[in-house]
Amino acid sequence: MNTLIERGKMSLIKRVLRTAILIILGALPGMLLGVLVVQIAFAATGRIAGNTNVAIAGFAYSPRQVTVRVGDTVTWTNNDSAPHTVTANDASFDSGTLGQGGVYSRTFGATGVFSYFCAIHPSMVGSVRVISEALVYLPIAQKAR
Repeated sequence: MNTLIERGKMSLIKRVLRTAILIILGALPGMLLGVLVVQIAFAATGRIAGNTNVAIAGFAYSPRQVTVRVGDTVTWTNNDSAPHTVTANDASFDSGTLGQGGVYSRTFGATGVFSYFCAIHPSMVGSVRVISEALVYLPIAQKAR
């Protein structure tokens, strides 16, 4: 009778071990995929911040709209002979008056759309769209040309 109980215990232990091995082997691809996703996200956030230039010329911002990532810097340069400003609609930033050749830079630390205008010439408008560093573009399929 003891032998029968021992065989039952051994059979149970083997089934538990077999089940545990199958669970681990089944989870392994998911864990590897998770590591890959973390590495891609780290690579995206570990990038060097960029700089985008906006010219002020002909009583306009050029380009009028820019898209940058969190941590990027936008630099405006006044190429007009008239003075201009870069003033946020929500008053979160203001360059003050920029004379000809004047430069103003701002680093954007949060996502969102930041609209601005020239306080001297209110018809001059522009915007900065700030997207998350974590957004990673991975093309799934590319259309043949």
